[in-house]
Amino acid sequence: MRKMIFRLFAFQKISNKHLLLQLILTLYLPVFLYAQIGLKLTHETLFDSNVFNNYENISDIVHQPNIHVFYQISKDNIAIQTGYNGSLVTFSESQNRQFHSHQIEIAGKHLLSKNGSSLSWGISGSKRFNKSDYDYYDNQYGNGFITYLNNTNPYRIYSFGIEGDFRKYDYLKQFNYWTAEGSIRYSIFFQSKTTLIGRWIAGFKQFTEPFYSEEEIIDVLDTYGKGKGHGSGKGSGSNQNMAEEVTQVVRIESPRQAVFKWIGILRLAQSLGSQTGLAIQGEIQKIPEGGGRFLSGQDSGYENNDVLFDDPYSYERLGASLELTKVLPWKIVGKTGFEYAEKTYDRPVYDWDGNPLEGINRSDKIKLFWLSFKKSIFLNGVIRRLVFSFNHYNASNQSNDLYYKYTQQINQLSMQLVLGP
Repeated sequence: MRKMIFRLFAFQKISNKHLLLQLILTLYLPVFLYAQIGLKLTHETLFDSNVFNNYENISDIVHQPNIHVFYQISKDNIAIQTGYNGSLVTFSESQNRQFHSHQIEIAGKHLLSKNGSSLSWGISGSKRFNKSDYDYYDNQYGNGFITYLNNTNPYRIYSFGIEGDFRKYDYLKQFNYWTAEGSIRYSIFFQSKTTLIGRWIAGFKQFTEPFYSEEEIIDVLDTYGKGKGHGSGKGSGSNQNMAEEVTQVVRIESPRQAVFKWIGILRLAQSLGSQTGLAIQGEIQKIPEGGGRFLSGQDSGYENNDVLFDDPYSYERLGASLELTKVLPWKIVGKTGFEYAEKTYDRPVYDWDGNPLEGINRSDKIKLFWLSFKKSIFLNGVIRRLVFSFNHYNASNQSNDLYYKYTQQINQLSMQLVLGP
């Protein structure tokens, strides 16, 4: 779950941002009248007590403006949308961690029957740019999917699909990969207003470059980036047994070329009235033959499922969550929930000098509490919708690798402006 792309907003009196917004509206407002071109402007602000998810507990304020321009075409039973999505991530303190990404996309939906079955598909490609200190995160990314949905039966809905992606790093070639995943989802609706949802996912990840040596990866990071490794510099965590100076550790944990995983999810949702709902979910993830490659001790790149820092193909996971949804006065949607998960990694625990502890693999226990409020205002003019939201997260990650033992609190604000169809 960690590093989802949080949609946050903070009121800022910065004239150049107001000027940019005014310019965008001036250019695009006339074409929105044709109801085929749309624009979403989002500004997010994150107050994070542990911005890089490790023992150092470095806090920061993160701003994430985003622009999404799209064009829609609909005819008979077919709809197609193309668009551009640009985002910027800036840090108030760790300014050298700033990065921006740009994505182009095309997606479509084809209704196969009048009673509800459909076929959806999409293709996207993006490029990420970092400042020089962390430009080893620079990469090109592509994704494609196709999904069949059958909801002809009002009490049974099922879907299945395939999805694939690839990532190519400008410098860390040994982490280039492609993946292929297949999934099946089945939902059952009962007259008691109970919904049972089951989902199964099988995924395969292939690294496209052979494994050479850890020294070559360290050389790449020293040449192209100046980011801190595993506890480099003076430690500032709360561990009483920690040495004052910590040696940098950068490793590829496995020379494995290919990794297979499967995930099973079961969700039970119950309506508690017209304005309240309760959901319970369990999840299991397995990697039968071990995990893939990732950089040990590398600071997070502050992205969702950072494949260098915490690759989803590198661990097994067993988790459960509880979520309560309530529609409050003024049609504010409130949610609160709790999640517990255990993760076991196919890699050893390291001491502060970078030496592996023989026979001990890393394992984490995660506790997460969240609370959110969301208000949507629908309008009839060119501005179609305003969305305001607030989210609070309180997380604890208890790990036998002390570098990854930490707590974290996040408060976030978000505003989204939607124009067009």
